[in-house]
Amino acid sequence: LPQFVWHFRGSCWNSMGIPEVAVEFYGEAARINPRNERFKGVYLMLLKKTNFQQAQKIAFEVLAQPEVHDLTLVVYAADVEATSINECCQEDGNEKTLERTRRLRDILEMVMQRLLAGEVQSHGDAVVGMTGMLLSSCYVTLGMNEDAFRLLTFLIDRDSQNPLLYAARGKLNYPNSDETIQDLIRSVDLGIPVNWPFVWIATYYMEKGQYSDVRKTCEAAFTRQLVPRIHSELLELLAIAEASSGASEQKVRDLFEQAIRTDIRN
Repeated sequence: LPQFVWHFRGSCWNSMGIPEVAVEFYGEAARINPRNERFKGVYLMLLKKTNFQQAQKIAFEVLAQPEVHDLTLVVYAADVEATSINECCQEDGNEKTLERTRRLRDILEMVMQRLLAGEVQSHGDAVVGMTGMLLSSCYVTLGMNEDAFRLLTFLIDRDSQNPLLYAARGKLNYPNSDETIQDLIRSVDLGIPVNWPFVWIATYYMEKGQYSDVRKTCEAAFTRQLVPRIHSELLELLAIAEASSGASEQKVRDLFEQAIRTDIRN
């Protein structure tokens, strides 16, 4: 069928790291078969990266009647809305932000209830995890940290190999307990696709005076593809750790200069 061909072509371009082209093929697949909301969900997920304003329009339409849409599409729309809330919180004011967050929380709680009531198999554990992380973020914004912790712990018990869940739980009480660091370390060990946990772990070790652990954490991070901001922060932390460990002045200076060249805004 034509829609599957268009979707496959989009997957090929996306796997090559060219979302600007991939999104066009995904969009055509969704247009050819509008009843298949899984196609629309994938399209929306990529549209968030390439045309956020258009993604917002689709998300608004989906979230206006979440009960009539495919749950995976609703979760992707909720992800767009969560990003929009974070970007607009200062402009909208605190009460407007809380109002939008409460609305999003209610939608995500409905999605989670349906998933756990028996719809997981048709959507997958990844959707459950994404729903849980978005919902826990809403709880945190609304001052419901204990609810966030209980939710993430429940989801980790269901899916103990999901690194994003450990990272989300680790953020809740950072850096006030050793358990949070263990969660972040666990997320790294499980291959979390994002790199900010390395900075948080290295900072924790720095404050504890565990300079060899700072070095090991930074060196592990340097094996990954890092964005300049995170790379620079890790080089800075490594420079401080080396200085505190008695490294030569030249070595420390070189690390600081690397940090500056990597991200001049640091």
